[in-house]
Amino acid sequence: MTHVLACAFLDARGDDATSGGHAALELELKALWDRGQKAWPGVHLTGHDFARHLGQVLGRPDNADQTLATLHTDDLYLARACGGGDPRAIAMCEERFADVIQRALRRQGVDPATQDDLRQSLREWLFVDQPPRPAQIVTYQGRGQLAGWLKVIVVRQALKTFRGKHRTRPLDEEAPAADSPAGDPEEQLSKLLFRSEFKDAFREAVTTLPEEDRVLLGRNILQGVSIDVLGQELGVHRSTAARRLEKARQSLFYAIRRSIMQRHQLDAAGYDSALGLVYSQLELSVRMLLQRDE
Repeated sequence: MTHVLACAFLDARGDDATSGGHAALELELKALWDRGQKAWPGVHLTGHDFARHLGQVLGRPDNADQTLATLHTDDLYLARACGGGDPRAIAMCEERFADVIQRALRRQGVDPATQDDLRQSLREWLFVDQPPRPAQIVTYQGRGQLAGWLKVIVVRQALKTFRGKHRTRPLDEEAPAADSPAGDPEEQLSKLLFRSEFKDAFREAVTTLPEEDRVLLGRNILQGVSIDVLGQELGVHRSTAARRLEKARQSLFYAIRRSIMQRHQLDAAGYDSALGLVYSQLELSVRMLLQRDE
């Protein structure tokens, strides 16, 4: 018996596809393919393409701790079909997740007319190949549900597209109080960064830093100590002090990323883009956290 699906999967993952003993894997992949077809009736994706896509997903470094059993393979089936341009798959994806996207845009404070424009740009970005960039739906890695991944993407695109043009509210946040400064970007950003699901991850990340890094960040961000003064205190050149400070910032950023990914099983591809905002405003984030801790 030729184990076509197993060989496609192993080859895509970067394993030896000719070593034999693939009968159990073949049966597992066939069962997942059958399940995907039943989950999304009318969506056509060959078993070979599906198995190959699963192999590519599990071959990514961020998925080294994942297995076929832990992935949301039904959602991966739909995502791969959408990325292949299947009109039925795209229509089904848009229909199934329309409420998710609409709620995300509404809670961002995007007006109805602008929502239509953003939905169109999202449709093109998600489902249309624009070489060398593929349709972005195929970057979904199946660690969390597709609905959650799409929610992150919508928030990121709304912030990216309409920052400075339209007032936005962070996802799942209530409207600001009447006495809040309308359109205050720092207030809006702080709400985004310190929603309940982020708050614990930030605090956990801070506590994992070495004491010297926490002191360095606190001195620079909270107390406003300059690089020159930090260099003098450390007995090093200012360039060395700057490198140490940047290393501390990066360590915190990656600790935040690791904590949130583990807590919520989010896709690296979708979440890394959202974390770009976090890193760009890391000084504000650290200041608020360290002030609260103190």
